[in-house]
Parts: sequence; structure tokens; C-alpha cells
Amino acid sequence: RVEGMRGISRKGSKIRIGAMTTITDLERSELIRDMLPALWDGACSLGSPLVRNRGTFGGNICNARPAADTAIPALAHGAKLVLANSRGARIVDHDDFVTGPGRTIIKPDEILTAIVFEVYENSSGAYYKLANRKALEISVVGAAASMTFSESGIVTSARITLGAVAPKPLLVTDAAMALIGEKLTAESIEEAARIAEEIAKPITDHRGSKDYRSAMVEVLVRRVIIKSQERFKAKAAREVVA
Repeated sequence: RVEGMRGISRKGSKIRIGAMTTITDLERSELIRDMLPALWDGACSLGSPLVRNRGTFGGNICNARPAADTAIPALAHGAKLVLANSRGARIVDHDDFVTGPGRTIIKPDEILTAIVFEVYENSSGAYYKLANRKALEISVVGAAASMTFSESGIVTSARITLGAVAPKPLLVTDAAMALIGEKLTAESIEEAARIAEEIAKPITDHRGSKDYRSAMVEVLVRRVIIKSQERFKAKAAREVVA
């Protein structure tokens, strides 16, 4: 019930999301859909309407689960987490926050108050969740991409993340580097997907085998890169019409 910890706001190039903001709030936000599209995908695919109405963005991150549907795209979008106690606040990178399943660097007297993103008009992104059911299911594999493009379509920056294939949401920097500095081609996309598959360290459990998960990493990374490019082109086309 702390109102200061709920809500979505933008100031300049920064979007601030209160930790108590519900997943439904993310799902219904045009700002999130347009500027943080991978996070919007994650919110839309999490749980059920009941779960999204009660569950919070901060809760999904602090649970520190490798398959968390908003944590993987938040990492792709370069989330910064604001941790506060009675003495003040500190800002940490999302990639440094989770240390293992259910474990984080948060101190006993701290709470997560907000999640902050730096956003760019020429950016795009996507998240894809592979699960055994369409709803109310933990992902077998998740993949997210966040990318910025020049006016000519050259990739100027990129981040690719994976879920459910490591003890924590996994940032695969080497895969993203295969895309930067050139226009996307079938070859560069395939190379990024191949590198991501090599870096992933999945296990076998009741949701899927190690080999199946490994193969699906390549498929999903390819898919989120292509979806990011499609969204960028659609966004650019809308701006030309406007």
C-alpha cells in the first residue's frame, strides 16, 4: 500500500517502474509496449490474469528464479535496481543482483523500491517463452533481445538474455556482439543464435531435457532477433506516416 512504490513514469530518457507495480500494469502500459517491448512481452506471458493482477514486477525479480518472465527481458533492457534501507539507497545492475536460484545480493534491511531503464527512440526488443502450456506454466526456455538501430538499419547496440538454462537469468554478451556494427543478415542472426546455444548451460528436469533446451535456445534467439527487427521497421514506418 505504499503508493510511492507503484507506478510507471518517464523523465527524459529514463523510465522508472515502482517495485509494487503489478504485472497487469505493465501489460496495459502503452509506454512499456512501445519503449520496453521485450518486458511487455514478458508481462503478457506471465501466469494468468489473476496472477498478473496480484503479482508485482519487484516480486518477480526478487524471487530470483531463472525462468522469471519479467526478469529475463528486464535484464535484456539493461535494468538498474534501486535497493533502499533507512540509511539511503544504492543502484545495482540487474545482472549483479541474482546470485543463484532464489538468492540475491539484497541485504536483510533492504527492499527493492524501483526498477529503472534507459530508453532510446530507435530501440526495439522481444521476448519469447517456450512452455508446455500456453498459460500458468514455467518456461522450458526463455529468450529476450533488446536492440538499437541507426536510421539505415545498422545495429548499434544489442543485449540478448536467456531464461531457464542457467542458475540465474543469463546475459549472453558474446552472442549480442555478433550483431553489432552491421545490418542484420541471415548469417549474423544464425551466428548469434549459435553462440547463445554454446553459452547456455541447461539441465534436464521434468519440463525438458538438456539437449532439447539447448536446441531451443538457438531457435528462440533467432526468433527474438527477427521480431525485434520487425518491430523496429514497423515503428520507423509509423513515424514516417506521422
